[in-house]
Amino acid sequence: MAESFAFNIAEKVLEKLGIFVLQEICMAYGIKHDLEKIKDTITTIKAVLLDAEEKRSMNNHLNLWLEKIEDIFYGADDLLDEFEYETLRQQVANRGTIMEKVRHFFSCSNPIVFRFRMAHKIKAIKERLNEVASERSQFGLMDRDIERRVVYGVRETYSFLDSCSVIGRENDKEMIINLLMGSNDHESVSVIPIVGIGGMGKTTLAKMVYNEERVMKYFECLQTLELGGCSELKELPRNIGDLISLRFMSLTTQEETLLSNERVGSLTSLRFLCIVYCSNLVSGEGMQSLAALRTVVILYCPNLVYLPLRNLRALENLVISGCGKLDLMKMDDQRKEKDVQLGGGFNRLRFLGIFSIPHLEALPQWLQGASNTLKHIRIEFCENFTALPEWMAKFKSLQKLEISYCKKLTSLPEGMRHLTSLKEIHIDYCNELITERCQREIGEDWHKISHVPNIYLDYIKI
Repeated sequence: MAESFAFNIAEKVLEKLGIFVLQEICMAYGIKHDLEKIKDTITTIKAVLLDAEEKRSMNNHLNLWLEKIEDIFYGADDLLDEFEYETLRQQVANRGTIMEKVRHFFSCSNPIVFRFRMAHKIKAIKERLNEVASERSQFGLMDRDIERRVVYGVRETYSFLDSCSVIGRENDKEMIINLLMGSNDHESVSVIPIVGIGGMGKTTLAKMVYNEERVMKYFECLQTLELGGCSELKELPRNIGDLISLRFMSLTTQEETLLSNERVGSLTSLRFLCIVYCSNLVSGEGMQSLAALRTVVILYCPNLVYLPLRNLRALENLVISGCGKLDLMKMDDQRKEKDVQLGGGFNRLRFLGIFSIPHLEALPQWLQGASNTLKHIRIEFCENFTALPEWMAKFKSLQKLEISYCKKLTSLPEGMRHLTSLKEIHIDYCNELITERCQREIGEDWHKISHVPNIYLDYIKI
């Protein structure tokens, strides 16, 4: 029995998936469940591929279906390669300064940005797989899978840090504190990372060490605090507000009032704030006092409903993703109309990234305050995003516009013609109508973007 090309690709991807789901990085990124679902769907499709291959020459629709499957399988294979590359990159990457971390935060190599970018790719592959799996019934295909003995060996597990850099597995609190406080060079210490894979005890470590008065007092000049992945952390240390020199902070916690004036809201020297997987966070009211913030990243806070940014006059980069209840328009109610008319309030903003905000139908009015500075807009997976505003014509500094998976976006505003600084535009897997309207020379919206040097439709340069 001849084996099909698609069948062989499926075997390859399934073998890689079988190995990858055993890796610690899979747990760290929170993708194990999604990859197992993908594995199950591919297994279901694979069972009929041998029969489909024998019949494809007699059925053009079946042939197109198999070509679609092969394309999806290649996409899944590429996705796994990206994860493997990222794992190796993290293992060998030099630990740069904090300024280097901030400078490269929005690059593909940043682990947080990489995480939600990959999450969107996984979602897209799952949806495409489910679609082709549902179509197989119309071809009357028989299950003719063949048994193969595939041993999924347990390869060396990955970690974000070298084993010698991971602390807290065997050492108790006192040993950790002595390690932190025992260095002769402590006056130059500016970074204390507490990161790790689930189950390593990092949450307990965080609570024990950071609530220790000796540590807090010893590190009064601390500039960077990375406390990511501690999903069981109930609350931040009571005296975290004493870290008056803190500039860079990344955290995960279950505390509902983490942004209050008694907690993070009192850290008025903060320049960079990243809040990830804080499921109990409802309001960002305390952020109003963080006037020195340059970068704000809010990821996967499903109960967040209010995020006041009106006083963040120094804000340069804003990323919001996976906050299903957040209404970005609400900030308009808190700002004076005069601010919008004069372009005030956000006159230093350079980058805006909005991902998976279902309530977002259009760009908020307050964004007009950044008309002279905004260089890059990226919007993805906003299912109700309908239109770009005509006032976008004011964005004379805009250089890059990316819109992906916004299924209700059907056209571009006439004002796009006036964006003379625009160098690159991506419109990927939005409504089919907008793809047609943007076709070179013949599309109804082509005259609006014909001046842009680099145009991509569905990831293909035209």
